[in-house]
Amino acid sequence: MDRAVAGRPRDASIDDAVLDATLRRLARDGFAGLSLASVAADAGTSRPAIYRRWPDKESLVVDAIARLAEVAPPAIGRAPFDDLVAELEH
Repeated sequence: MDRAVAGRPRDASIDDAVLDATLRRLARDGFAGLSLASVAADAGTSRPAIYRRWPDKESLVVDAIARLAEVAPPAIGRAPFDDLVAELEH
């Protein structure tokens, strides 16, 4: 028997905001300096909203870093140097 999940569906935009905020904080503060309170504040959400999605800081960071692999690489042009710079900036 299928059971319906109680409550409203989760807002996917919160996931995006939290993962983006995590990457920014991770780049700025490092893993040791990253706090879920600061990520929540930057993402415009709450710590409980983060904990409903990720059980701990490590899981959040792993998902945020994995998300970097999902970003499409820059387009290749005619100038190898410009392509290299674009790839490094990416």
